[in-house]
Amino acid sequence: MANVIQGDSIARDVISSSIDDFTGWTGKWKISLTKGGTAIAKGVVPYTYKGSLTVSSDLTKMECRVPPKDGDNVLAVGECYLEIQVENAALQFRRTVKQEKLNVTIQGIIDPTDT
Repeated sequence: MANVIQGDSIARDVISSSIDDFTGWTGKWKISLTKGGTAIAKGVVPYTYKGSLTVSSDLTKMECRVPPKDGDNVLAVGECYLEIQVENAALQFRRTVKQEKLNVTIQGIIDPTDT
């Protein structure tokens, strides 16, 4: 489980010892409340969020970059899952390669009088 603070960005790389060049590969990520679940819909707390992976400039990895949310759109405090899927249509290959539990903690300054 990874600990993240509301508003943090998240970065994960997909690498493979059997793939030297990710040309022709695509990928996507999503954050859901349950492993394998539907991405959290807009307007539902916690509001989320899905996006695409990019191939690195040297073609050796796929990069997952989850930008920070702000305002009313931060992830709610609690647990959720980051899932990453890669695909190569020419090879008829699609696989979820990562399902990571995230523990989201509150954003803000801790009150020094709290014990």
